[in-house]
Amino acid sequence: MRTSNLILLLASLAVAPVVSAAPFYAGLRVGSELDGRFDDIGGDIDTDTPFGGYAGWRINDTFALEFGAMTLGNSTRSDIADGGLDLDGAIYQLGGVATVPLADRFDLQAGLGVFRLEEDGEAGTIAGPRDIDTSESGAYLEIGGRYRFNEQWSLRGGYTWYDFDAGGDGNFWGGVQLDF
Repeated sequence: MRTSNLILLLASLAVAPVVSAAPFYAGLRVGSELDGRFDDIGGDIDTDTPFGGYAGWRINDTFALEFGAMTLGNSTRSDIADGGLDLDGAIYQLGGVATVPLADRFDLQAGLGVFRLEEDGEAGTIAGPRDIDTSESGAYLEIGGRYRFNEQWSLRGGYTWYDFDAGGDGNFWGGVQLDF
């Protein structure tokens, strides 16, 4: 038991300088609608503008691990025989982001990872309202860029494609990032 504690202590001391010197960043973003996650059964789809945030840990100059969370707001489908649906949802994503400098203040970025979609709400059916609680997981792919104003502040934007069960869909997004 004591040997394993000593090994754990030595390992944590070896890793501590790497973790304390690692730059972290966080950002806020807003994007275009994501209505391709719904099966194409007709009707009019109305979705809110998604917005959220992200945080990352830059492992080195070219690679970072990143977590993001985005609310999808309210999504409705109307003008169909069963009465449509009314959902609220969110997407959580975890992946890696690669950065390639293209100019003095501009970087090209690409990301790859997994997402989790959580939605709940109500569907109107001929038999009356029915509760919906749905979730799915899949892969996402992201491509974009970052313009650095200085060492701390930058504008970031891109396109993220999600592999939804109902079919792939993506959105354009933009936001602001703060590096610590």
